[in-house]
Amino acid sequence: ATLVSHFAYGAAMGALYGPLEKKISLPPPVKGTIFGLVVWAASYLVLLPMLGLSESGQREPVRRNLMMIAAHIVWGSTMGVLAKVLTDSRLQSCWRDTSRA
Repeated sequence: ATLVSHFAYGAAMGALYGPLEKKISLPPPVKGTIFGLVVWAASYLVLLPMLGLSESGQREPVRRNLMMIAAHIVWGSTMGVLAKVLTDSRLQSCWRDTSRA
């Protein structure tokens, strides 16, 4: 159940990213990285401790925090790039053209 809820939460945050990223004029990997770090901070410093699901990130070992921060940077930057690729109309028209061949 924990893994399923983790992926569901990640998917929900990804869905939230779509409308928010349009309002920020930074390169996609930077927007995604910032979003990933905000998700980490909100989750590990506020939400999970508040729900009693985890200790606050402030009480976790530094090594664990660095690993989780790195994971959220990778997740966020990847999401930023993929969101751009999947919504770029020029790329979508290329995909349509190549699918006919």
